[in-house]
Amino acid sequence: MTNFISDAPFPESDPELFRNQYRPMPGKEKQQAEARSRSADFRMAFGGADHPSEQPKLMPSWRQIALKIERQSNENITMVSVIARIRSEHLSELETHLNDYSECVMLDLGEVTLVDADVVRFLSAREEAGVTLVRCPAYVREWILRERAER
Repeated sequence: MTNFISDAPFPESDPELFRNQYRPMPGKEKQQAEARSRSADFRMAFGGADHPSEQPKLMPSWRQIALKIERQSNENITMVSVIARIRSEHLSELETHLNDYSECVMLDLGEVTLVDADVVRFLSAREEAGVTLVRCPAYVREWILRERAER
């Protein structure tokens, strides 16, 4: 009876066998070079990571992330949700979405990542005008309270 495991030569024991057995197939070199090139392009796009899940958390520049505003409305209530960073240049668009004649206008800030000083002043003024801030991040709420205390 033959023991296949013990009779099989180990590639490391015969360098010529190892070289012939594990040599890339013809034409594979070009495919491998293209794959390496695509991988390098991908790593450049994602800050050196081989996969998007491995990228550093702040890798995409804040300038590349677009502000997303979602609006849901019925007869009485308007809910405006904001996603990403809010900058002062976004305030006119946000104002347009908040100008509603509903009985209750709510601004959901649960997905907001960053705001600047002009945005905080805007949020404070809108809240004083009757807009309800929903899921407002703690740092934004604290900043609004400090801005009001300084006035």
